[in-house]
Amino acid sequence: IIEHSYTLTQQGNCEYLYGNRWVEFNQFENLRKKLELNPYSKKLIIQTWQSWDLEQTRNDAPCNCNYMFLCRNNKLDMTATIRSNDITKGTEYDYPLASFIQQSVASWVGLDIGDLYFHINSLHIYKKDIKQLEKIISDDSQPIKLNIPKNIEAKRYWHNIRHIKKAEEASYHNSFVYFDKHLSDMNIPIFKDFARILGLRNATTFKDQFLIDKYTSELEDSEMKKWLK
Repeated sequence: IIEHSYTLTQQGNCEYLYGNRWVEFNQFENLRKKLELNPYSKKLIIQTWQSWDLEQTRNDAPCNCNYMFLCRNNKLDMTATIRSNDITKGTEYDYPLASFIQQSVASWVGLDIGDLYFHINSLHIYKKDIKQLEKIISDDSQPIKLNIPKNIEAKRYWHNIRHIKKAEEASYHNSFVYFDKHLSDMNIPIFKDFARILGLRNATTFKDQFLIDKYTSELEDSEMKKWLK
């Protein structure tokens, strides 16, 4: 249990975008090629944390450090390494994000979905959120099940992932006109909903109730709608 949270940028935003980190060095494309060449490789890693995140001038750094993949019996397992995880604020994004990454990569290369593991260095809660944690513990609703189609054609998959990244970046900078443009260019409903979740997170940061209501009402997948409850 932690007393106070730390300070981010003056705007209250993070100093990084996951999408930007993932596209560095074509990580997802290289992962796909390596999986197709050798599904049982032990070098299947998507890296988010970078050495410059330790610089003293930085106020924030990625909580999700990396995703490691391992194929067993034609099933794709994934381990998410998380340096810091706020039970009430981080888990609602970090856990579905990891599941989304695992399932979409498995679909991309035609593998079945295996186990999902989490290695969390600091799992914590802030004192001000204790009541919210009690509410979460008392919630008996069923787990969310993401419905990602199998065997998505590689070009279509990459097209949608690219627009998720661009949509996240646009909403991060409060450019929701461009966010909507990238959303309209996507053609896989569950991917569009995931982009909407990222947009909702940033719209909440900017306290824009109109956009919060808009993207909440536009969610298409019933399981994704449960995410916000």
